[in-house]
Amino acid sequence: MQWTRKNVCQWLIWAAKKFDLSQIDPDRFPFSGPQLCSLSKDEFLNRAPPYVGDILYSHLNLLKAKSGKERMTIATVVNLSCRERWTTNLK
Repeated sequence: MQWTRKNVCQWLIWAAKKFDLSQIDPDRFPFSGPQLCSLSKDEFLNRAPPYVGDILYSHLNLLKAKSGKERMTIATVVNLSCRERWTTNLK
């Protein structure tokens, strides 16, 4: 994931709204996508409040799996989420 610091912050803000999370401090997270993706689960969980870190970590792993070798932008994340919600509502 070739995200910048701004992209990481955008994802955290988006995820906080999407999943109704609180108390996320973007300053506790790495400055780039590669740094974010390189965190172990324990390192990740230490940067977020209880339960919030689990949700963020799971979502990040979902994004990594979906992105494959594509460049994942914050716009792609929002569009993926909308597409998934639309597809789920059609079933």
